[in-house]
Amino acid sequence: MGIGRVQWNELNSRRGKFYTPPKKSSSPGETQISFPLFNSDPFDLTAPSTKYDVATNAASTLWKRALSYAANGKEDEANRLKTQVIRSSSEKVVNALGYTFLNDGYTSLAIDVFTRNAEAHTDSWQAYYSLAEAWGYRGDTLTALTNYNKALSLTSDTATKAKIQKRIDSLLG
Repeated sequence: MGIGRVQWNELNSRRGKFYTPPKKSSSPGETQISFPLFNSDPFDLTAPSTKYDVATNAASTLWKRALSYAANGKEDEANRLKTQVIRSSSEKVVNALGYTFLNDGYTSLAIDVFTRNAEAHTDSWQAYYSLAEAWGYRGDTLTALTNYNKALSLTSDTATKAKIQKRIDSLLG
């Protein structure tokens, strides 16, 4: 999939940055700019998967920068960036960021992300459910159960309640 030079220039003027399109033309008509790694236009924020992928990648970049600051003893700057990620991203994006860390084996980072997400969205069963999963991966059954119970208390959906109860039962043995 590609976009034409006119759309490329319009896109860049709206974004405030200039990206140079390829100089070679594949056809005598308008030059097409393709995005083979994305299989779609990565700047098309109306596409659901692209919207969250781009937003999650941006949040991940900021979070990793915060980790760099923390590693260099700049805790205040690190916390400022983490707070910026939480405030500027949707609950769903922050949750995806946490699962990215969890799936990559960074349980401590995932717990930090999920904890901040739950603090920012105190009425969200999903935020507490994700936090409980991370604590479960860490092996802290008591904290996982506490968060699963909080998630259970926040939802009214029968299917969701059954899903959470099943997780609680599996932890209790």
